[in-house]
Amino acid sequence: MEVKFMQLIRRWPDDAWSFAVNLGSPIGAKLPGAQIIALASWAADVGLGTDDGEPAEPPAAEETTPRSTYAPAREDPGSPTMMQKTIAPSQVAYYLDRGYDRVSGFVHRANEIAHLTSPAKLHAALGLGYQGSPFSRDMDEVYVLRWPAYRPSLYRIPYGGQSESAMRAMEGWVIERAPFRGNGFAPGESSDVIAEFKVDSIRLPHGAQVWRIGADDSETLVATLDSDAPAWKKTGES
Repeated sequence: MEVKFMQLIRRWPDDAWSFAVNLGSPIGAKLPGAQIIALASWAADVGLGTDDGEPAEPPAAEETTPRSTYAPAREDPGSPTMMQKTIAPSQVAYYLDRGYDRVSGFVHRANEIAHLTSPAKLHAALGLGYQGSPFSRDMDEVYVLRWPAYRPSLYRIPYGGQSESAMRAMEGWVIERAPFRGNGFAPGESSDVIAEFKVDSIRLPHGAQVWRIGADDSETLVATLDSDAPAWKKTGES
């Protein structure tokens, strides 16, 4: 029996079930059911929900129990999506004191991770425990950059793997170290399902912000970018 991938994920029966491909092989991969469901939702949002020749399905009945631990707030469709990148305390001075105004690497939609209000939560959900990482679960603070994504095409879904063969198996373009999964979602250890994007080095727009996230779940605006200078104006400065 032949089943198309879109048909499979759209009818995924239970988020407790995982999806395995070539399990045990060098290019094997395993996706938790919650990520499969999130992928199906994303595909429907961008118009990939119905295969050619297949009648559209009626809308599903509203569920009384959410499938994930957090439901992000909907953004205004007329406004640019706010993005966020976690940065270590050791990197903050490079931005604030030297006027650095660029960002690159893995980033996330700010509304999808607004509930990650401590260094430990960010560490667990975003897969920040990679080898040589400047992050740890017990940090007193981390910092995040937040900015509006005026050019969405710059933010690509990082399909790929941890080796060239794994990247080819995913028909992707990214090779990264563990815990990178290459399926478009952050490789976290928590139950959160968070879309992940990769961006080449780009300039942050005027009004970008640096926030401090404390271990006590506190959140403090540290500075705002004045791109005309360019310089970061610290909160409280005249």
